[in-house]
Amino acid sequence: MVQSVWVTVQSVWVTVQSVWVTVQSVWVMVQSVWVTVQSVWVTVQSVWVMVQSVWVTVQSVWVTVQSVWVTVQSVWVTVQSVWVTVQSVWVTVQSVWVTVQSVWVTVQSVWVTVQSVWVTVQSVWVTVQSVWVTVQSVWVTVQSERERDIVVRQYYEVQVYDEFVISGNTAVIKCHVPSFVRDYVSVTSWVRGNGERIVSDVLTGGRYSVFGTGELHIRHVTKADEFQSYHCETQHVLTDETTISAVAGRLMVNEPRSSVPPRITDSRSSVTATVRRTVELPCAAQGFPIPQYQWHRVTGKVEVAVVQDGRIQQVGGSLLIRQVTAADAGRYVCVVSSSVGSERTHTTLEVWAPLTAHISPQVQTVDVGGEATFNCSPEGFPQDTITWIKDGEPLQVGGRVRLVGQRTVVVDDVRREDRGMYQCLVSNLEGSAQGSAQLKLGGQCQDGVVVGSRKDRFKSRSDMGYGFVCS
Repeated sequence: MVQSVWVTVQSVWVTVQSVWVTVQSVWVMVQSVWVTVQSVWVTVQSVWVMVQSVWVTVQSVWVTVQSVWVTVQSVWVTVQSVWVTVQSVWVTVQSVWVTVQSVWVTVQSVWVTVQSVWVTVQSVWVTVQSVWVTVQSVWVTVQSERERDIVVRQYYEVQVYDEFVISGNTAVIKCHVPSFVRDYVSVTSWVRGNGERIVSDVLTGGRYSVFGTGELHIRHVTKADEFQSYHCETQHVLTDETTISAVAGRLMVNEPRSSVPPRITDSRSSVTATVRRTVELPCAAQGFPIPQYQWHRVTGKVEVAVVQDGRIQQVGGSLLIRQVTAADAGRYVCVVSSSVGSERTHTTLEVWAPLTAHISPQVQTVDVGGEATFNCSPEGFPQDTITWIKDGEPLQVGGRVRLVGQRTVVVDDVRREDRGMYQCLVSNLEGSAQGSAQLKLGGQCQDGVVVGSRKDRFKSRSDMGYGFVCS
């Protein structure tokens, strides 16, 4: 019985412990729930604060919206006021535009009048220039006549002196003209003592060469030549008066007994020839043994022996060139040599041809704003300078007017002042030649303004309803 009670008590005790554990577990759960409730409460309080803050913000935004609406209403009133002002200004602008158009028509009328006056002034200026040129021409003529009178009154004599020459060589006799009349006197011929005139026969391979500068070459001299005397005959270019040298020159022919190195006695540093004519490049020397002559042409830095053919021929020491061409121009070397020495001299041959000039097109019609091109085609040589002239004055190059090389003028964006006469002047020391062309304005004129096919290119005046002024 006691054991039974004890077992029951133990069982009850176990149950009580189990209940106690359960109670403790429930208490822990209650504490956990309480903590959760407290946390939820704190969250609710935080949300409430946020709601209150949002409400304050909403109230503030509403106040701002009300303020913006008041501002918008104020701006709208201002815009309406500005619109009324703009309409008033537009009416004023239209009135001013009508006034500007009226003033522009007046300006165009005045411009046409100014252009008319300018044309008159240009005409007067051309007349004045013509008169001035005439006055200058008269003055030059008067000065020339005075100079001619002074020169004509001066007495002068030309002289020929004796010359020594080694037998078999080329003798050079010179006609000496006083320096004060040298520019007005030319040597026309040579005369032997018996009155026989000496004619240059170099073309046929003869012994004589007569040069316009006053020299007489006698090739292959012998003792028989000592018996002749030589006079030179000159002509005064102003009076056409001819004069014979007062004293005759003679040749003194020597027969050397020892060697004499070659010595050049006559040559030219430069010779000028006209195209399609014959020219003689002189080269004379003395020496013993009789020297040999050899002509070379300088090509770059190389001297090449001159090839003799039917057109180019060496006669004695002279180089004879028939039917001269531009290709013959250049530097030549005459080499004189013998067994005891040598000498050389250089001669530059300049070839001239009559100058001509032509401009194409000769008449060119270009719309205002277009492009005009003139090409100059000069012929002849040498062409030292090519100058462009417009309406009698040097062409002003720059900006719209440009030179392409020397022979082409290009005028861009053609304007009224570009019309007129264009000249191409080609010149050298011997003279000049010129070609001319005319530039006209194209399009059609209405009420004094250009309304041609290129009108759409202009933005300044055409935007106002007018073209460029023409006449």
